Amino acid sequence: MGDDDTVLVMENLVKVLRKYDHNQFYYIGSSESQLQNIFLSYNMAYGGGGFAISYPLAVALEKMEDRCIQRYPRLYGFDDQIQACMETELGVPLTKRISSASLPLSSVYG
Repeated sequence: MGDDDTVLVMENLVKVLRKYDHNQFYYIGSSESQLQNIFLSYNMAYGGGGFAISYPLAVALEKMEDRCIQRYPRLYGFDDQIQACMETELGVPLTKRISSASLPLSSVYG
């Protein structure tokens, strides 16, 4: 998943994701700034860098998405809500991965 300003480099994305077992629950990514990490405790992937989730995790999230959105109405944005669902409800922590698979356009164009 990425924001409207995310550029995915498919060859790099495939190389990164190939290292993980697609049958397991994975939430992979990183944030795009130190300031955001300070506010969000380094546990959430978001922003222009995007994040990836495994298919089994996507299936599990789909079954509980509406309940999670209702449970966390004060969290800012979808990526914050989805992170709360994955970590709190399903016990899936962020697998931190800084890669060249994606990057925010702001890092390309300033």
